[in-house]
Amino acid sequence: MKVIDRILLAILLFALICASIMTIILEFDILQFEPLSRVFGMDKHMHKLLASLILGASALILLFVCVRLFFAVLSPQKKAENDIKRTQIAANDLGIAYITIDALKNIAHRICSLHKFVCDCSASVTVVNDGIVVSIKVTPYADTKLPESIAQLQTSIKHGLEEQAGINVVEVPILILPPAVKKGTTTLK
Repeated sequence: MKVIDRILLAILLFALICASIMTIILEFDILQFEPLSRVFGMDKHMHKLLASLILGASALILLFVCVRLFFAVLSPQKKAENDIKRTQIAANDLGIAYITIDALKNIAHRICSLHKFVCDCSASVTVVNDGIVVSIKVTPYADTKLPESIAQLQTSIKHGLEEQAGINVVEVPILILPPAVKKGTTTLK
């Protein structure tokens, strides 16, 4: 939640708390406000005590909800451990080991960058039932023999992640972006 949204919500809740307290004061005749009591009065055919109890109970419930929301909004929020994108890599008697998706992306990017035909690359990781899918976007240099190089890249990413992270790599799809020109060379037009 943005800071301004939190401030506005706190102001709104404070106003509702004040309205709830005012309603309780008026309905239980804690203070005497005859003109205001008539404005907020219930149907003439209802018994005053019953009307006061219904309206008072409603005001107490509203007050409780507003106070709860007021302190919930103003308290600092802690990031839950489950909010971190991760996947399980091991489970044994000592517990479960997880690895973050960002760590897997970094490993895949590092492996990809080791290949000489790669000018630039980016990786994304998707967790599936039986492992992960590592999607790679590669900008190769212009003089690259793509079929052989891509097959080597897929194999090295699959084996590297399985060896380093201990997780099953199901698939390594690669998207080839337009080739880049090496420094010091010119292109024909």
